[in-house]
Amino acid sequence: MKRALIVVACGMAVFGVAAQVSMKEKKERGTYNTVAKMKVVLRCVDQDGLVLPDVTVSTGVTLDGNPETTTQINGKTDKDGCLVVEGKGNGDLGYLCEKRGYYDTWEVKDLSNFPEVYVSKGRWQPYGMTNTVILKRKVNPVAMYVRPNRGGLNPLVPPVKDESIGFDLQKGDWVAPHGKGDNTDVFFKYEYEAGVPLVLNYRGIVSLVFTNKYDGAYVLKKDKSSAFQSVYQADTNAVYISDFEFAYDRLAGDIKKDTRFSEADYLVIRTRSKTDEKGNLVSAHYSKMYGPIAAGKGGIYFGYYFNPNENDPNLEADTSRNLLNPGKLDFVP
Repeated sequence: MKRALIVVACGMAVFGVAAQVSMKEKKERGTYNTVAKMKVVLRCVDQDGLVLPDVTVSTGVTLDGNPETTTQINGKTDKDGCLVVEGKGNGDLGYLCEKRGYYDTWEVKDLSNFPEVYVSKGRWQPYGMTNTVILKRKVNPVAMYVRPNRGGLNPLVPPVKDESIGFDLQKGDWVAPHGKGDNTDVFFKYEYEAGVPLVLNYRGIVSLVFTNKYDGAYVLKKDKSSAFQSVYQADTNAVYISDFEFAYDRLAGDIKKDTRFSEADYLVIRTRSKTDEKGNLVSAHYSKMYGPIAAGKGGIYFGYYFNPNENDPNLEADTSRNLLNPGKLDFVP
């Protein structure tokens, strides 16, 4: 859907919402495979909309995406949080924005995917359009028990298959008698069956079950343009779902089922909930689990951040400390 252009502090038209624009539409607007003069104002603000001066910006324009045809434009935003990107280019706009006390933001945009953008008289129009960039402020990072998600590199190996087993997020281990865990935050069930060829054909299922009355999780999308990909705090009033099943069934060669948990998503989790004599929630612990979450040959692939502070919904992790494994600090907040 086309979104109307508006005017912002820098006095320029602002980007609307990117859309799936057809090749036909791009040709009609003159944006298909086109090189023309570009002028875009990058306007940096924080999560509350306050302008950010002195943001270090690395950006540029390119003729065809090749580094040899790219003109680098580096600088800092002015008092209005603005930096002008200008030059001849194919409509690709990439940038990295950095400022002390804030999380880095980076993104690559194709101007031709914005319905309000067109090319006229050798220029990408609206000429001088504004793109607002949000840098999230570092608010209150806390030390957490972190198991980084490294895709297929560090699976959790269940002691048995086809059986629900309790897992302690704080200890990072299965509960007794399978491990050293004391509290069952979540039950994992791992199912796997290999086909031929092994790499492509298999059936893998991982199930998550939360058993306390108020325990569970809800799904959100990661903010892939920011170093801080999650929300700052868990929503204590959200609906927490008690069971999930993430499955992939291509055992016989055709995909019969694919409900794997995407790398683009994450779970906000509540566990260890306690109630008063009337059944009201009085305390809990909050965590987040970054996707992908899947069952493979080696075990269960997932990663998580467990906040050890009771009744603290903060999900902003301190990346300088890892209470689960002090030696593993290569994780995003």
